Amino acid sequence: ITPNKNQHAEIFFDGLEPPAASADKYAEEILKRFADKAFRGKTPEQAFVDSTMKFYSMAKKNNRSFEEAVKEAMAYMMISPRFLYAVEDGGKKISQLNSRELANRLALFLWSALPDDELLKAVTDHSLLNEDVLVAQVERMLKDPKAEVFYQDYMNQWLGLHEIESVAFPDDFKNEILESAKQEPIETFKYLVKENMSIINLIKSDFVVINAMLAEFYGFEGVSGNDYRPVKVPEGSVRGGLLGQAAILGMGGDGEKSLPIKRGAFVAAKIIDRHPPSPPPNVDLLKVDGRQSTRKLFEAHTNKPACASCHQRFDSFGFALENFDELGRWRDTELLKYKTIQRDGMDIIQKLKVPIEAKIETHGVLEDGKTKFADFKGMVELLASLKGDQFAEGMVKAFIKYGIGRPVSFTDQEMIENLVKLSAENDYRAKDMITSFVLSRAFRSK
Repeated sequence: ITPNKNQHAEIFFDGLEPPAASADKYAEEILKRFADKAFRGKTPEQAFVDSTMKFYSMAKKNNRSFEEAVKEAMAYMMISPRFLYAVEDGGKKISQLNSRELANRLALFLWSALPDDELLKAVTDHSLLNEDVLVAQVERMLKDPKAEVFYQDYMNQWLGLHEIESVAFPDDFKNEILESAKQEPIETFKYLVKENMSIINLIKSDFVVINAMLAEFYGFEGVSGNDYRPVKVPEGSVRGGLLGQAAILGMGGDGEKSLPIKRGAFVAAKIIDRHPPSPPPNVDLLKVDGRQSTRKLFEAHTNKPACASCHQRFDSFGFALENFDELGRWRDTELLKYKTIQRDGMDIIQKLKVPIEAKIETHGVLEDGKTKFADFKGMVELLASLKGDQFAEGMVKAFIKYGIGRPVSFTDQEMIENLVKLSAENDYRAKDMITSFVLSRAFRSK
């Protein structure tokens, strides 16, 4: 409740020790002021204030100081649904948010916090409803350190980065690389927003945003320190874009082997915004015999009539990523099994385990069933050149879910299409996309 002296003084606006005769009146005024902020401008009913004052009174009876008694009453306020949830009064018809409601939604979207004094000033003079003022506020808020939570939480929700926690990685990767890898997609998006660069860099890019730990893992030289910074990828590198990042690739496996179907489903859902349906119940398990490559095994499994109609739309994406192992390291062959051979020496007989490997096949087609690619790089080139609108559409839908806190509705489709068209005309620039979303009908109405 009191993270710094300024906020402490703001709450106890007339000092910590009021005259005894007016202590209760002063406490009630403190709680009313606090409620106005805590409930985002929604003045609580007097009955709620009275019930809150009961906690204050009980604390006083238990010999708590004035400050401690007020704190207990404030804690009671903060378990109210009005504080815990962003409740917006609605109606049967769509209506425009007023200044305070818009400020609340904007602060929750970009800061996961309450509006600050500067934003509330634009509420008081009603200037926040002016588009130029609203754009300026977005610019200011994205530059503020409090926007860090937006980059973290939006990317986590959109990409499902939390899923990486359930992967059983080997200890050396988990302890040394995992935390850096988890942060890479977030830092990349943050850099694109701050520099207002195209989101297509999340598909194909000639740079990565990494620290020294990831640089060593990827085989890049000349990077030191824990800070993330843009680094130009060497010529011929497979890095650059989400699909070359260790965290994204690691989520598409079980820590011991890659799972091309899972990776393919990720590409379909997040890159081209075509979410595959859930698998049917009682799907037969793969029978690994050590003689067939992963691709051959999955093709035999998913070419069954009941599976093929769905899998043909995204399997190729996963097979194109098979050059990356379960940790995201590049490989040209995959290990099938080991065989034991006997070698006669001068005095002893040695038994050696020799790996049997298969060359990885990465050719495939896009979901249209016609546009072919030869390998990972070919797939990325096609996705970057042909699927920009679909990628942008997926990001806009993710903005709606994160920024407004509701599912995407069919009534949003026209607005989404307009935002995607505007984005395409402006080279899909990241910060411009966020600003356009804030200016949209969906964000500014309830």
